[in-house]
Amino acid sequence: MRMFSPGPPAIDRTLRRNTLRLPLDSRTRLVLFSDLHRGAGGAQDGFSANRSLFEAALEYYDRRRFTY
Repeated sequence: MRMFSPGPPAIDRTLRRNTLRLPLDSRTRLVLFSDLHRGAGGAQDGFSANRSLFEAALEYYDRRRFTY
C-alpha cells in the first residue's frame, strides 16, 4: 500500500493557491491569537472560561485598527 506523503511540491502548490497577502511596513498593525481551543462550552472548555478576556482584547485591537 502506498502512503501519501505531501512533499515540498504539494506544500508549495497549496501555499500559492491559498495566500493572503498583507502589506507589511512601519504602519502595519497586526494582532495574532494562537492556540485557541474553542470547545462546546462545558466545564472543561478553556476558551469559554476566558471569553470575556478575549472579547475585551478583540475590542481593544479593533478600536486601534489592528488586523486580526
